[in-house]
Amino acid sequence: MKNFNRVLIEKAEVGFIKTKMPVIQVGDFVRFGIKVEEAGKERIQFFEGLILSLHKNGINTTVTVKNTRYKVLRVFPINATCLTSIIVLKKNQKLSK
Repeated sequence: MKNFNRVLIEKAEVGFIKTKMPVIQVGDFVRFGIKVEEAGKERIQFFEGLILSLHKNGINTTVTVKNTRYKVLRVFPINATCLTSIIVLKKNQKLSK
């Protein structure tokens, strides 16, 4: 029964998973475009940073990004509708502990 439920969930998720995305890895320097609505107007706000972790779990895939200028961590759900663009600026920088 568990396998049958899992199959149904996976079939339902297929329509919501984004397919046109760049290949991103831990250590990449990226720019995320986030759709923000303020005072009835929509705009795109960009967040640049270094990818610290990548959690792959189907529709629940998330990326943790650290902004190097302001030392802010944000977790982005990759398949969210508010995420408009992902631009890889630099590939695989070394992470220091």
